[in-house]
Amino acid sequence: LSISIVVTSVVAMFSLYGRFVVLPRLQAITGDAAVPSLWREVGGTLAWMALGTTLLTYPITLLTNEENESHESSTSSINFCEKDFEHTPWIAEPANTISNLFAYLPLAAIGLLKGGSSLRFQACYITIGMVGVGSTLLHSCLTAMTQGGDELPMLWFTAATSYCGFNVLFSSGNKLVGPAVLLSSIVATTVYAMFRANYFVFALMFDTYTIVLVISLVHITLFKKWSTDDDKNNGASSTDGTRKTSEISAERFQQFVLYPLGQAAAWTLIPAVWFWVSEMIYCNDIVESSVVAQFLWNRCWHPLWHYLTANLAMLVVQILYAADGFVTTGCMPRIVSYGVPLVVFDEIKKKKE
Repeated sequence: LSISIVVTSVVAMFSLYGRFVVLPRLQAITGDAAVPSLWREVGGTLAWMALGTTLLTYPITLLTNEENESHESSTSSINFCEKDFEHTPWIAEPANTISNLFAYLPLAAIGLLKGGSSLRFQACYITIGMVGVGSTLLHSCLTAMTQGGDELPMLWFTAATSYCGFNVLFSSGNKLVGPAVLLSSIVATTVYAMFRANYFVFALMFDTYTIVLVISLVHITLFKKWSTDDDKNNGASSTDGTRKTSEISAERFQQFVLYPLGQAAAWTLIPAVWFWVSEMIYCNDIVESSVVAQFLWNRCWHPLWHYLTANLAMLVVQILYAADGFVTTGCMPRIVSYGVPLVVFDEIKKKKE
């Protein structure tokens, strides 16, 4: 709980700093007073996720597993508010299970098909898909094995995105970054395998990766001084005291790409964390609460966590992909919608020899 309060408070603080300090500065430089936003796109994504889950889950809730039988024993070290094996012995938690089919899996597929061919970003999309598969199996079976299939890809995703973030921050080239991140992920996987029954160990490693990633994203979206590889090759300053076109482009890149992506990511993270925390803290108390509260905690809270974190994962990858592409190609990306906000580069500028 204390970590959640600190992380969400810090993210909210930097989001407000971006809105009331960074954005006005960018508007003054670019001469464009637009306040770009992705709320309509993110809201639309959440809507089709919820609709799809509802349509597939409702028929299952009409069934009754009168003896509360299951096809195998539950051995996971964590459980959720949705009642286990209430409707069928084959799916422990229908809403939690099916919500993955409309969250991580389709977004991973969109990323792999439309999100660029760079290997490190393809790895990010693959780990998002692996989270979806593992989470589907976990909520279907609630076993230790399927729990590992959910939690290990979460560690790998945060490791992969941390590497992408470091690659942007250390764009001049640091050969130690890749091996260091790879080593950390190997260590994390080994430690997880040794202490799989202890959820705290996973939570500690995941929170550590997440905090490192959040720090990287805050710096990239708000504080990094942008220059392209061409700027480094040709000299980034102007001799007559005027601002170079590439410098204006950097501010436009921040205003129209990084700012909306960063704001959407921040305000997706905050409710996601609190849906998770409230489910974990108040689950037992809800049993004796109102019918409406029971419905929300049993059927809605954890699927909402899935929808929000799937969107958050995609937004994080888009920030990193946009930043990496802008630095290495000098091209201005744009944000399009494929059912989810996605960064694309229409033209790739050839590097000057």
